[in-house]
Amino acid sequence: MQILLREVPSDRIAPALRLVDDTLRGRFFQNMSARQVEILKEELRSGPPMRRADVLAAQSEVVEVALRLASEGRISINASEEMV
Repeated sequence: MQILLREVPSDRIAPALRLVDDTLRGRFFQNMSARQVEILKEELRSGPPMRRADVLAAQSEVVEVALRLASEGRISINASEEMV
């Protein structure tokens, strides 16, 4: 997760986490410094409204980075469901 966080542009993380559940957010937060977590939580709470399409685009960018890192052998993706 830390490798993924280093590779994803920091300005794309908050938008990508807008529509996800607290469990997934927690997985990101566990791999960030306390200061980064506070900044990100504040941005999620009081950031400007975003269109759903922009949030989904940010999520897509994170997925693309994860898939690239997996193809390079830098991370391992364990999915319980088939990915499309």
